[in-house]
Amino acid sequence: MSLAILDQIQTLDVDSQATFAEAGKPFNDSKTSVKDNLGGTVTPLPSSDLTNSFDQVTQQITSNPIEIPTAPFSVAEIQTQITGKLGDISSISIDTLTQSIPANPGADTFKGLAVTDQVNSSLSNLTSSITGNANFGQLGIPKNQSTPFDEFQEFLNNAQAFPGKVLDAIIKAFKNFIDKLSNPDEWLDRLSSDALTEIFVEQIQELNYILPNGAIQLYTLQLNQQTQLYKDYQNFLKSLDPNNLSRAKIIPLRQQIKSWLSEVNSQGEQIDLAVKNLNSFDIDKFSTLLTNLPNSGGGQVETLSKMFQGIENFVNSLKERITTVTEQLKTFIAKIRDLINQAITKVSEIGNKILKAIADKIEQAGKALDQVQAYLTNTIDKLVDFVEQTAAKSDEIVKPLKQAINQFANTAVQGIETVAQQIKQTTQTIEKSLDEVNKKLTTELSQEQLKAKIKELLGKVTGVLQSQTVKDALNKADQGIDQVVAALQKVSLEPAFQLAVTQTNKLEVDLKKIDISTMGTAQKTALKVGVKILQEIDVPGVVNPELTAAFDSLLDPVVELVDSIQGEIKQVDKQVKSFAPGTLVKTFLDPYIQSLVTELNKYKPSVLLETVKQLYETLLEKLEILNHNQLLERLEELYGKLLAVVDSLSPEKLTQFLTEKLNALKSILNNLPVEQLINKVIEAIGDVEKLLSGLGLDNVLNSGFWQTLEEILSLNLQEQIQQVDTIKAKIIERVNNIDETKLIAALTSLRTNLTHYATDPNIAISNAKNELNQAWNNYQKASEDFTAEWNRSKPLLDNFNPPAEFAVDYRDLLTRLTALRQRLVTAKVNNDPSTKELTPSSTPTKKKLDNLLKSATARSDEQIIADLKKVIPNEIESQLTGPLKRILSSLDEILAQPRTVLAEIKTVIQRLQSAPTDIAKILKNLTTDFGNIIWDSINKVKTAIDGTVNKVIDSLETIYNDIRNKLKELRPLLILNSFYDVSDFKGGTVVHLLTQLRRKEPLDAVSAYFWTTLNETQKALLENGDPNQPGTQKALFNALNKLLTDVNFYGTERFKLVAKNLPQEAKDIIAKPQRSELETIRLNRLLLETAYPQEIILSLQSIYPFFLGKLKDIYPTEIVKKLDQLHANIVKIILDIPKALEDELNDEYQKVVAAYQGIRQKIDRSFKALIERLYGLESDLGIGLEDVSDAYRRLLVAIPV
Repeated sequence: MSLAILDQIQTLDVDSQATFAEAGKPFNDSKTSVKDNLGGTVTPLPSSDLTNSFDQVTQQITSNPIEIPTAPFSVAEIQTQITGKLGDISSISIDTLTQSIPANPGADTFKGLAVTDQVNSSLSNLTSSITGNANFGQLGIPKNQSTPFDEFQEFLNNAQAFPGKVLDAIIKAFKNFIDKLSNPDEWLDRLSSDALTEIFVEQIQELNYILPNGAIQLYTLQLNQQTQLYKDYQNFLKSLDPNNLSRAKIIPLRQQIKSWLSEVNSQGEQIDLAVKNLNSFDIDKFSTLLTNLPNSGGGQVETLSKMFQGIENFVNSLKERITTVTEQLKTFIAKIRDLINQAITKVSEIGNKILKAIADKIEQAGKALDQVQAYLTNTIDKLVDFVEQTAAKSDEIVKPLKQAINQFANTAVQGIETVAQQIKQTTQTIEKSLDEVNKKLTTELSQEQLKAKIKELLGKVTGVLQSQTVKDALNKADQGIDQVVAALQKVSLEPAFQLAVTQTNKLEVDLKKIDISTMGTAQKTALKVGVKILQEIDVPGVVNPELTAAFDSLLDPVVELVDSIQGEIKQVDKQVKSFAPGTLVKTFLDPYIQSLVTELNKYKPSVLLETVKQLYETLLEKLEILNHNQLLERLEELYGKLLAVVDSLSPEKLTQFLTEKLNALKSILNNLPVEQLINKVIEAIGDVEKLLSGLGLDNVLNSGFWQTLEEILSLNLQEQIQQVDTIKAKIIERVNNIDETKLIAALTSLRTNLTHYATDPNIAISNAKNELNQAWNNYQKASEDFTAEWNRSKPLLDNFNPPAEFAVDYRDLLTRLTALRQRLVTAKVNNDPSTKELTPSSTPTKKKLDNLLKSATARSDEQIIADLKKVIPNEIESQLTGPLKRILSSLDEILAQPRTVLAEIKTVIQRLQSAPTDIAKILKNLTTDFGNIIWDSINKVKTAIDGTVNKVIDSLETIYNDIRNKLKELRPLLILNSFYDVSDFKGGTVVHLLTQLRRKEPLDAVSAYFWTTLNETQKALLENGDPNQPGTQKALFNALNKLLTDVNFYGTERFKLVAKNLPQEAKDIIAKPQRSELETIRLNRLLLETAYPQEIILSLQSIYPFFLGKLKDIYPTEIVKKLDQLHANIVKIILDIPKALEDELNDEYQKVVAAYQGIRQKIDRSFKALIERLYGLESDLGIGLEDVSDAYRRLLVAIPV
């Protein structure tokens, strides 16, 4: 489908993932905010200098919140992006490449050739000449029309092919009909002796209805049957539930209505016959009829011959056209041969065109590598910027904090005891602060950023749905659908159906005019047998399947088009639903939320603080701002993001990832079954039918078509004529085996009724009229009951709005229901006995009545039956076999001319059969060239793959090494323990430390070692430089920072004088058999702080545990409870986020839904017309074929016997 909505929305998948790529940040920020606010608000505030120091450092740190920069990408994102961009290559397969092989590979090449138009023209001329109809099989579809839908293009091709399909159907139908005649046993088996017995009995019963009392009995019988029909129709209406209908269910309902309509017509005709028999009864003629039973009546009667007249007229007209048909057949054969030969010469051109398309597809997929290179170049630039921002951000985080804490440390160490004494007095303050934190937390956990991102994403979706691209695609599709519908409106066999029905109805009227009173019983019986045979041959059953198959194949692509589009619309529906806020939040945030809640539950205050001392807990909240772990967490987070991003682009890892990916792609290309692909191409153009598909000539380029035509022209119809004679012989055989017992019973019944009439005509007629009057009363009651049900049901049926699937069938059903009801209304008026003259034209004399009795017994039943069997064969010859033989003889004569082209037909068959071999030879010689085309494209892509790896890795090497060096300086522990400025030294000056280091006597061991680590320049500067000069200070900072990484700094002898002052942390590190680089840095900082306690301020990692060690064991229960509540509030706020976001963003999502609904309504409106027309065509075909078949069967029923 050319709407392109699905593709555009699917491109937002990565955006939706990116929207939530940093979904954990708001939660981490909230957690940090809780800690910062809690530490800054609820910490006890002693009135001493230490308290002021706390306040100052707290204010300085918390007043400048630091935003940790967000990494521009993640490893997963890089891999996802690269994998996605390489998708075009990874999707290369035998299946995707064979999609480049057109369904009609030679259509474009051959449509422009003159020979193609010549073949189509000769085909149309041939079909028209055979049928005698210049428009037969034409559907009126423009030949050069095009639409956005490939499936509809196939429909157009099929529509152009319909003349060929019709010609093929004509030939197959004729062959099937001949086969039917050649195998009479199949349908004669159903014309058994029992069936013939019933026919004979029916003819004897008709004699009974000629008697006046019998005629009234016939009237009564028809009224009773119509009374039952009223009741059946009434029950039909009661049970008809339109909500439970389908096209399949309507078909038998339609058949039932047609059957009832036929019954009503037949009943009316029988009533008219009864009245006619009554009014025209001639006792003398009837006596003669009985005396001569059976008889041949009025001589030769050509009743069935009238049915065959149309066929004979067609055959005779074909005889006049046969010379033209033969010449056109020769022309057609010549053009077909010419087309086949030209097709073979074009094999190489078409094959190369297909292979070029496949090669282009491979090379086009290779362009994905350019996208990968561009993406990685952009990613490297982002990485460099991120590293620089991160380094700057580290300084922003560390320097102010260290300066504030260093300043704090100058005064805080001495005041820690005072803090301990004041803790108890500040319990209430702590509680109040916790309440304030709790309140602040409920408003601080901002959802605005996440809401903004989701709104942005939904805005993109709305933008796609409202974009000009989508509008243009919709308009294009709308126009295409309009073209489809307009073309389908033109496609109809209704004119042909109506013509057939009209012609049949005319013949039906003619047949009904036949006066059967001139026929003898034997003629009527033979006529009935002929009708039965024609019913068994089932002409519609032979022709309809061929026409149905031809029409179905025409509509199949449109059906596939509708199914395909509906499937794609469902995918779009699903995609739009996936953007619902609840779905988005659940899909992307749920993992973060659950992870955070799980993590928070690990740190529930009541668990963590159960064994913590009162003073520790109190100052911990106050000192949280001094907790190096907070800074470390932020630095670790920053460093972790940086490390992850940098590592993702490390030459080694990226090389490995790219190599794996690209090797996999090369493997795909290396293992691409080129030979199999070439075979697919060869298969697609390997015979003439495939090579020339899409030209509307598929049926006539099939060797089966020509073989069928050859079989027909090779037929010796004299054999079929002889088969017709066997029909006559087999019927005679069955006639001789009829059940004489049933015939005798019928004759006995006739005599009984005749005796009643001859004994007393008035009483016989009066008794019959009494029964008729009772039947009329029952009839009127049934009519009234039916009318009441009709008035109730019809409005409900009219108001029902059927779905497109069976709309045409439903409307047709209502039309037929109304027609049947109207026919019953008319029949009621015509059936009223009071409006008829139900009296014989004259009253027979006693003498004539006596003669009638004598004629009834003049001959025995056995004599009558023997005579009946004797005259039947000649009547069958006259009515049935004679016309059939004349038609077949004429056809045999007509086919003499076309038989002269048998040899040429054989050459076509041979050419079609040999073409694959010739094509195979051509293609075999081209196989190597075909392979080279594909392998050249594959090798280009493989070369590009190798070049991609080299280019990317070369560009990364230099940048990556610089980044790694920079990265070492940003290690969190190194940052925390390094010396930045004079705030790291007591008194805010390096004078004291330099004075200590410059003392010559006595020079302590640690200072002595310090001087050994310096070069001459550094020594000179630090020995003589002004301590207040930046150059001297910088040299000292660098020397000390270098000493931090010195693995040889610690020595037992060197630090023996201060060993007892070493903190436990230092002792633990010293005790380790091996130390990491970071452990060495930390140890060396502790050693410097211990060696120069009056000169160097405790580092952030040192001062925090120093204060914690001074705290006393006092446990505030209420504070713990409040912290627990705080924890619960945090969890609740976090868990409530999805619902809150879903509620707040629902309006935004409704914009998406509204935009899509507008598109969907437009699609639905367009396709409603298409679907309705499609189903309507299927219904038109079914109804039309049914009507033609019914007309044929009514024709047989119309014969008045």
